[in-house]
Amino acid sequence: MHTLPKNFYNPLPTAHQTLLLKACLLDNGQAVQYWEKWMLVKGFRDLTSQPSNGILPQVYDRLDFASQRLLALLYKKMSAAGVNHPLVTALKGYYRYIWVRNQLLKDELKNIAETFNAQGIKHIVIKGFPMTEVYYKDLGVRSVLDLDIMIHHDSWHQALKILSENRWVSKEAQYTPEAVTHSLHHATHLVKDQFEIDLHIRFHDFPLTENTVESFWKEAITYKPGHKMLRPEHQFISALIHGYDLGGDTILRAIVDTTYIIQNTPGFDWKLVLEVIQQNNLHIPAKVLLEYLNNEGICPIPEYALAALQNYSLTNKEARYFNLLTTPDVGNGYKLLKLRLLQLGLVKVSIFEKVKILINTYKYQWGASSLFTLAYRTTLVMIDKFKSPEKSVVTRKF
Repeated sequence: MHTLPKNFYNPLPTAHQTLLLKACLLDNGQAVQYWEKWMLVKGFRDLTSQPSNGILPQVYDRLDFASQRLLALLYKKMSAAGVNHPLVTALKGYYRYIWVRNQLLKDELKNIAETFNAQGIKHIVIKGFPMTEVYYKDLGVRSVLDLDIMIHHDSWHQALKILSENRWVSKEAQYTPEAVTHSLHHATHLVKDQFEIDLHIRFHDFPLTENTVESFWKEAITYKPGHKMLRPEHQFISALIHGYDLGGDTILRAIVDTTYIIQNTPGFDWKLVLEVIQQNNLHIPAKVLLEYLNNEGICPIPEYALAALQNYSLTNKEARYFNLLTTPDVGNGYKLLKLRLLQLGLVKVSIFEKVKILINTYKYQWGASSLFTLAYRTTLVMIDKFKSPEKSVVTRKF
């Protein structure tokens, strides 16, 4: 039963996506049952051939991107369950493609980590590869689109310099990576050849407390020589925050990741998870995700953990942020403007520092180096909202 306002549940998977998740995550017998139900909804069951010029059979074009990203895991699950179907056979090539691409990315990550370690750059590998290597234990079942590397604040400029010397450049030419340090952006995007890095200066757009950030760094663990990752409980929190978004492409990955973390971590420390949730007022996204996992039978959650999530507030700053985050965007830039301001309200610094952060935010994104430029661009967004409050195309990125 939903106890929060309806929009807080908007990020959750659709009914068809839930069938796919269960086919990927439940025990073999149950998984096959949900695979067959999932096949019926999209009319896949009677298809016997899948002509394609691309990586995936064309029949899967009708699927959303988030569902497509789970198809290699679906292939592994159905193969293990002994399912003999042309679509399962066709997905073997997709699984192999992901495995090969992840091997290439892994080699690139190894080179970067070795360089950073040699230069004393304090960093943590987050999201993709720790998840794939430690929890999934199969480079073919989880696609890694880019490398996510968290850089300690003190090493940011040195890390940028090293990557620049190794031919990494900003993905968006107008962006200014150096300005990210004191802004609301959590990362800058760099590219080289076919590879991409999300270079993080913060773990998330959502501001965590200083104590939480410090514990993320202090309690990071080595998962292979030269590579550090977040401890399982912190990795869980990271996946939770990253997945709770209305965009639709992240929640499925977050559900699978959190399930794999819980199931593959002996002695998973729920007490620590609840402490971090409490310290950062993350009750709402945690409640939505964990109740979904439990109620759908995907991953049982301890009763005491679910009970602890009932102590939430709809009036604090974090709740207002998540309320807006889960409200549909009409496309005129106004929602993102409001989100940035709510995000700024969560940063615990002086008013002077907040003004500096706001300027740096748009200096990074717009080249807006003065309050005058910031006010001008803000006015344009407000004009957009006034002229076309339900515009379906974003004309001014904020």
